[in-house]
Amino acid sequence: MEFFYHDQDKDTLIVAADDRINSEQADELAGKLEKLINGGVAKVIVDCARVPYVSTVGIGLLLLLHKRLTERGSEVKLANVKGVVGDILRTLRLDRVFDIHPDIEGARLADLQPS
Repeated sequence: MEFFYHDQDKDTLIVAADDRINSEQADELAGKLEKLINGGVAKVIVDCARVPYVSTVGIGLLLLLHKRLTERGSEVKLANVKGVVGDILRTLRLDRVFDIHPDIEGARLADLQPS
């Protein structure tokens, strides 16, 4: 599994997760995420369009990203969550933790909507 920069929109970094989110590269990925956060990224949208499965390690990484950004007054959103990944997030009730949107544009626009 690999995260790669998809786009940057003002203060929002969009990263695409490619393939399964599992333990194979967990330490390396956690280090990359930590660098992004320490580098001052305000908001992150994780595009899950290419993620067919997420393991407990992957869930842990997403929760770590959420925790680190929340501690800094920032946020993480998930976009294009489908199939098994969506089922897992709902079963674990993480759809209450993560701000989940059907697509990247919806996640971007959510910031513009008045509360």
